[in-house]
Amino acid sequence: MSADELRDQGIQHFDDEEYPEAIESLRRATELEPDDFRNWYWLGKTYNRIEDYTQAIECLRKAADLEPDSDLHWHWLGSSYHMNEEYAQAIECLRKAITLDPKAELNWVWLGIAYCKNKEYAQAIECLRKAITLRPSRDRTWYWLGLTYFETKEYLQAIESLLKATELNPDFDLNFYWLGRAYLEGMEFSKAVDAFRRALEIDPESESAKTYLRLAEEALKAKQAADA
Repeated sequence: MSADELRDQGIQHFDDEEYPEAIESLRRATELEPDDFRNWYWLGKTYNRIEDYTQAIECLRKAADLEPDSDLHWHWLGSSYHMNEEYAQAIECLRKAITLDPKAELNWVWLGIAYCKNKEYAQAIECLRKAITLRPSRDRTWYWLGLTYFETKEYLQAIESLLKATELNPDFDLNFYWLGRAYLEGMEFSKAVDAFRRALEIDPESESAKTYLRLAEEALKAKQAADA
């Protein structure tokens, strides 16, 4: 089979979620045509899907070296660095992706999350807000914006963002967990209790939600006693 045929075969396996078979076909394609960036791109994406981020980075770096003008190469390379907890490298790659396609909302989302995890909160907020202007309906962007505001102790903004996340996705327990944390820090104890209870309805095994629910209930009782 030719390299093109092997790549097409690998892409079909990728689409069918047959990742070991995809890797075999795409690896053979890279051996036949090592200068074709498409082979390395699809091989890197496949390694990313099976969470082998070291291999994904190696392949996607080759794709980006061969064709540096594709934002997709930098996006997938950046997301692989991110999942490998190499946030500085992720930021560098995602900034290149945005330079090439500033309207690709997911580039802004990934860049914002990478900045947040790298504790560069002002940049994270800027990127996540940009992502929201491009697509306001993605609940996970609001979630990460809320987490970032929580880290900067801007609890009112955190609550606003996390409330939007819960509206868009009422089935994600962490939306309610972090909303409860923000309410607790803002001394809105009754609302914190409600949020933690909702988180536990979704995930009854969450030890963190159980712990903070007890803290919120104790704080609420103390406040009620003081107000009596």
